[in-house]
Amino acid sequence: MNNTFPGFIRHPAPYVYEYLTEEPAPLFRRHFTVREGLNRAVLTVCALGLGDLYINGRPMTRDRFLSPYSNYNKTLWYTEHDVTLLMKPGENVAAAALGNGFYNESLHTAWDFNDADWRDVPKLMLRLILSYADGTTDIIDSDEDWLCDRDCSPYRFNQLRCGETYDSRYAMDWMKPDFDDSGWVHAIPAEKPAGEFRKNPAPPIREFETYNCIGLRHNENDSYTFDFGQNMSGYIRLRANQPAGTKLRITYAEQIEADGSRRDNGFAGGHFYRDCWTQSCELICKDGETVWTPCFSYFGFRYVIIEGYVTPPAATDAQAIFVHQAVTPRSEFSCSDDTLNKLFAFSRMSTYSNLFNMPTDCPTREKLGWANDAQASCEQMVQNYDMSGFYEKWLQDIIDAVNDAGDLPGIIPTHGWGYRWGNGPVSTGILYEIPYRIWQYTGDTAPFVKALPAMVKHLDFLMDKRDGNSGLIATGLNDWAMPPRPGTNPNTPLDYCAHLLVIKMTRYAALAADFAKDAALAENLRAREAKLTDEFKAVYVNADGTVGVDTQC
Repeated sequence: MNNTFPGFIRHPAPYVYEYLTEEPAPLFRRHFTVREGLNRAVLTVCALGLGDLYINGRPMTRDRFLSPYSNYNKTLWYTEHDVTLLMKPGENVAAAALGNGFYNESLHTAWDFNDADWRDVPKLMLRLILSYADGTTDIIDSDEDWLCDRDCSPYRFNQLRCGETYDSRYAMDWMKPDFDDSGWVHAIPAEKPAGEFRKNPAPPIREFETYNCIGLRHNENDSYTFDFGQNMSGYIRLRANQPAGTKLRITYAEQIEADGSRRDNGFAGGHFYRDCWTQSCELICKDGETVWTPCFSYFGFRYVIIEGYVTPPAATDAQAIFVHQAVTPRSEFSCSDDTLNKLFAFSRMSTYSNLFNMPTDCPTREKLGWANDAQASCEQMVQNYDMSGFYEKWLQDIIDAVNDAGDLPGIIPTHGWGYRWGNGPVSTGILYEIPYRIWQYTGDTAPFVKALPAMVKHLDFLMDKRDGNSGLIATGLNDWAMPPRPGTNPNTPLDYCAHLLVIKMTRYAALAADFAKDAALAENLRAREAKLTDEFKAVYVNADGTVGVDTQC
């Protein structure tokens, strides 16, 4: 993308920093004319934080959760879509609803995204190019000719990591051509964040398998628990025919208690979410039937608990939709042992459920790109899936996260959280692991070359993070999540893990220098690796060749 692209637009309502329980998502519309002889129509879009896009009342794309999350001060990911088949001769209408995503997270959580310096109202950058058989083009840009409104928006509240409220009594047909937008106001120009526009190379997030309810339970508190038989990432499609104004409270759960309520596993309220609900939505019904799916949030779940029914539901009223990044499998596994077959199936379900423009730690509590988890699973992902585009996108996010000092955070992307806790080589080694595994399994050296400057900068940063006694590198997380309990392993010295990982990281950086044809740098890095290895041996390798630490690292 270049400087000739249009600017962002926004709704003119003033920005509210505080956490609100009702904050309608802004809606946008633009009428335009398509002449005879249309050859092709291409849409380019960058939504901050999330966009739901339509042409003539039909979705512009099957892709969900546009645009990908990033450090908006460094990179703004945009996507392109062929929308030719949605056009018709004469008058057409483009429409968009904007959700908050990570761009405008108002929740007070343990990760403090509400304090991000990029936070602002949702914004839209859009260009639609209409190319005709006679060689001419028409361009529809995001500008002040767009109309917008919030008052009639059915999206009354949305936060990606919390849930959303949808009131179907409002204008459900706001995106259709014949909708009366005469009361809407003109959009206004919006400030562009500092980040550079980049075309998203990753495959889209889409809806995949649908799961029917295999068990419906009526609980003592008059709620209903739907069981879909399988944990997954995504949301439900809910069909409701209740009296107008009926509020259905929808709670997503991976596990349930004996009474049919959600087992929270420690993430509801308290330290992680201090002033809001989690994994929950609200649907407010209109007269007649409503069919609804969330638009700006997703969840990890097997069960859904719904409260508020006036008339009892049927099991067929809800379906679970598996939503994830559309990465292509590149391996299959089967054998005579059914347990091993199940383990492979479980790993595939788990991997897919954590691919949302970054490899997440979970689709439930955090939905964050924890680098330690990603480093541990990187080889499995590259071995089993075509991860080239996915990792190309996320590698740029990782490079963006290297700060001026050369440090990396534990979660990527980030607004700044994760540099003081959760990082260190057990996490930041992901900068080296991705290029190595891509090269190992595909032969592609481009990620190595691209990441090399960041690799060297981060290694230089780590060199003086030494333990005062052993003199070895000791920083960040230790041997993390030791079975059977979470947290760090108290039996494994920090310098044992960190220093070993830095040796590996230095070895991979030397490979990158080879591929970049920088012989002097490669020689320097291999000399550094040898020195680091000697330092480790002096502390932890016994005279008989055994290692003095026998805990898992």
